[in-house]
Amino acid sequence: MTQTSDENKAKALRLWDQALNKRNYAVIPEIDSPNYKFNGAPQTFAEIEAFIDWINSQAPGYEFVVNYAIAEGETVALRWQINIPAGNKLPVTGGKAAHAIGANFLTFENGLIITNDQAGGLPDVVID
Repeated sequence: MTQTSDENKAKALRLWDQALNKRNYAVIPEIDSPNYKFNGAPQTFAEIEAFIDWINSQAPGYEFVVNYAIAEGETVALRWQINIPAGNKLPVTGGKAAHAIGANFLTFENGLIITNDQAGGLPDVVID
């Protein structure tokens, strides 16, 4: 792995921890490009924040865990799991504790994430 790979991997893990879990939105413009695209669609920093706020409103106490992170040059692949607590408002869980596993492929340009492609679309939710 190169120094660039190591730096990109560290940034990806920081984004998942700080923005998704801790809702520290200050890291988003530090890690995501102003030209960021999610699954090919442009997404502003405000839209990213709104999505995270929506997750929190529907499943307070959720937690993203990165199970694997692999980096090669400008690409980082993440396999993650979201743990959803009981009492959530997600219709697919019926309020029961659940989890979902997914994978994202991040492409960096000039040290910032330019694309974030989620493999296979939305992951299936499994009731615990």
